Amino acid sequence: MTLPAGGMLPCEIERRQIFHTLKMWSSLTAWKRILHFYQVWADATESSLREASDKGWEDKSSIHSDDLVSILKGAADLEDAVSRLSKGDKRIFRYASHAELVRAQRPLEHWGRKLGPMGLIETGDISVDTDHTPYWDEFKRSANALMEVWGECAPDIVQEGSHGKPVDEAPTIYGAWHLEWLPKMVFPEALPEVPNPSDVVLIGTGRGVPFSGIWKPVYVPAPKVLSLFKPSSPKGPLAVVGCMNYLHEGTSAPRAKQEAEKESLRVNVTWRLLWRDNRYEDGTVPEEEAQYVFLQPVAAEEATVSTRSTSSVSLTVAESGQRAPVAGRWLVEDDLHASVDVAAGEELPLHKGRKVRWTLAVA
Repeated sequence: MTLPAGGMLPCEIERRQIFHTLKMWSSLTAWKRILHFYQVWADATESSLREASDKGWEDKSSIHSDDLVSILKGAADLEDAVSRLSKGDKRIFRYASHAELVRAQRPLEHWGRKLGPMGLIETGDISVDTDHTPYWDEFKRSANALMEVWGECAPDIVQEGSHGKPVDEAPTIYGAWHLEWLPKMVFPEALPEVPNPSDVVLIGTGRGVPFSGIWKPVYVPAPKVLSLFKPSSPKGPLAVVGCMNYLHEGTSAPRAKQEAEKESLRVNVTWRLLWRDNRYEDGTVPEEEAQYVFLQPVAAEEATVSTRSTSSVSLTVAESGQRAPVAGRWLVEDDLHASVDVAAGEELPLHKGRKVRWTLAVA
């Protein structure tokens, strides 16, 4: 297996830059930063709803209580994921239909369809009553900033899924994106070399990945003769046939993508481990993370919308059959379009004949 005609491979300095970037995007520092932007968005949402409620605009506002619930849940899911990462758990990056990062991304996808370029608002498919939606500009700005910081780090690190299953292709591909963006990024003056471990760990496409970390696709020639014994590791340097990627322990090794002048291919490869990610397992954060520089958001970073910190905001949740601790509008946790007005001390009902968890919409 070889590169397609005109196949593109990074030079040595670009290899160092890509290795540094993959470590940065998968770092605790990166995801704590993303969590902060998420909390600012939640804060803007809560501030808008509180002022609309104070002015009696709940029915006119373009931001609704179920929006706040979904965004607060997303922030809580992301906070759980960051907490796990701080203890060294890299499984947060693996795809599962109900994983924390998948759930946290859903409100972003929902509002991205509305706020993005040629989104539903820009095309006029939906309208925004800005006169009765307090802090709309702050809400929109904080949402877009979060989408930018998420979009910088997640695509090459968080395993994608489709139809409930992980996508079987490596996300990082060397080509036009790197040629445009690597020169814009900020790297340490003394950029370390890419590791070349003495222990050769190899896995083929479709095989189980034993360690989370950075792997490179290489060409391993087939053995010349059949043997009854376990084949030994190949000798000498192995030809690189694509771009290094961050792969996830416990997943199946993906196909590699190769960009060429006339075509892009997805091919089965052999992956070689360059660096095993065991960060944070000892409770410490590498010093190098203090020097990380991110590209997004393009505009100046956020300004907090209200004086209330989102870290102090928590959801009020109770199950069917329990008495409501607070009067107000309650939403079904897995069906935010279903609601009921309940007085304090009143028993929360069943939903469609079944017991559910209810969440207070406006506390």
